[in-house]
Amino acid sequence: MKRLLINKVLKPIVKSGFKAYFVGGCVRDELLNVTPHDYDITTDATPEQLHTIFDKFSNVSKNAEQFGVTMVLIPTPVQADDLTQTYMEVEIATFRKDITKGRHPEISLTTDIVEDAMRRDFTINALYQDIDGSIYDPTDYGLYDLNHNILRFVGDPKERLREDPLRAFRFVRFLSQKNFKSKYDEYTISSYCKNLDFSEVSKERMLKEIKQIFAGKYFTYESEAFNMAFETGMFEVIGLQKIFSDLDMIDQSFKWHSEGAVYKDESNTLFLVKNRMDLSKCEPDTNGSALYHSYRTFAIMHELIFNGYDVKDLKIDFDEEKIFLLKLGALLHDIGKAYCNQGFKTQTFIHNGKEFTETSCIVNAHPQVGIEYAERFCKKLRLSNEETHFICSIVAHHMDGHRLNKHKHLHEIYELTTHPYFKEIMLVSMADDLASVILPQFVSECADPIQKIMNDEKVQYCLTHPLPDPILTGDDLIKYGKKPGPIFKKILETAYHIQIDQSITDKDKLYKMSKNVTLTKDGK
Repeated sequence: MKRLLINKVLKPIVKSGFKAYFVGGCVRDELLNVTPHDYDITTDATPEQLHTIFDKFSNVSKNAEQFGVTMVLIPTPVQADDLTQTYMEVEIATFRKDITKGRHPEISLTTDIVEDAMRRDFTINALYQDIDGSIYDPTDYGLYDLNHNILRFVGDPKERLREDPLRAFRFVRFLSQKNFKSKYDEYTISSYCKNLDFSEVSKERMLKEIKQIFAGKYFTYESEAFNMAFETGMFEVIGLQKIFSDLDMIDQSFKWHSEGAVYKDESNTLFLVKNRMDLSKCEPDTNGSALYHSYRTFAIMHELIFNGYDVKDLKIDFDEEKIFLLKLGALLHDIGKAYCNQGFKTQTFIHNGKEFTETSCIVNAHPQVGIEYAERFCKKLRLSNEETHFICSIVAHHMDGHRLNKHKHLHEIYELTTHPYFKEIMLVSMADDLASVILPQFVSECADPIQKIMNDEKVQYCLTHPLPDPILTGDDLIKYGKKPGPIFKKILETAYHIQIDQSITDKDKLYKMSKNVTLTKDGK
């Protein structure tokens, strides 16, 4: 692709007496030994002058040219099995400069590469390369920052951000995906991003950035990218900040969720529990919150995705979309805890020979309550119906993963193992389990680890044996003299469950065992 663009675009411009360069991400990526996804081209030739160099142009070219962008059509190589000539649309941007400041600056064309570079977002994206491969660094910081892994705005950061507030998201994305380090501390970035107006930024552009950020290899709890998501206001803009604040109000039991709690060791030194550590010689001091547990689950999910795990039945093909959804699902899996507080419970227990009394929130129904709030968040973020269904399924069923091997009947296990997102639900349940720091003496009271659950005989049976077709049908019920109505569904459902659980294949026997079922008061 690059050689084609050099021969068909850059060389004709240069032969006509003008300058032409590759610019931005393609130059940056090549210097980082990364294959570019696309190539941006810029020149000091005006659109009118480009019309004297090229003879074919896209239909949208005239509308774009008022902004200094010319869309030329260049012939693509003819394939041996197809002699039809096709053309590729190539965007060529004339050097531009801002003549006013602010959100919607007026621009004019220029022949000065430095003026053009000053309009770009980051110094590492303001590098230019000519047809001979020579690199030009008009800001004087681009190569230095690239070599030292530094992310720096071009010129005045406040101006760059006011011109396009989405650059705050792009700033986080580069920290998340490329592992660049911020030139600015968190306080400085917060001051730069204060009061940014996102009202005119399209939701589609925001969502595209969010997906790339969450899927980033370096976007995990307490990473610089994660912290900067707070400081830039990104979490506030997309609605996560409010959810975080509400989860932080929910105190969790020392017994089951010691993570995020403050403990004292033998020397009375206070420390925050962050992982599965030995608490046998420590005593609780302050309850941890549902928020910290959500952070920990998010961090563990990140580790499972990028460092791997050993449960063969849960192997998933991770692409950017799946990573985004799994990490977001892990972060939101307990969203219902923030909104289903059913009061408080006080319990006393013995730990390390001392008696402790704790008061924590009752959140037994949090999966069911969480569905509504998860859906609201997804709709606000403009996720697709399928993506929304994915996140809501994680929220609704993550606790089912912990209880999968506790069901007595096969049909109950099948309900989850046949779910279209079964593997993803179980992976979130695994992250949920690994993120929970439980006081040592209460470990035996907890659900089995996901590895053990997946190896359970009944679970393995359901994974290796597809659901059978129902033997008893609606037509059969009519033949047996039943009149169609609400009871039909209940009889068929009962018969099918019996068929699965007891391996009964005799139609008459199934009917006799299910025909006397009755509906509940609510018609179920």
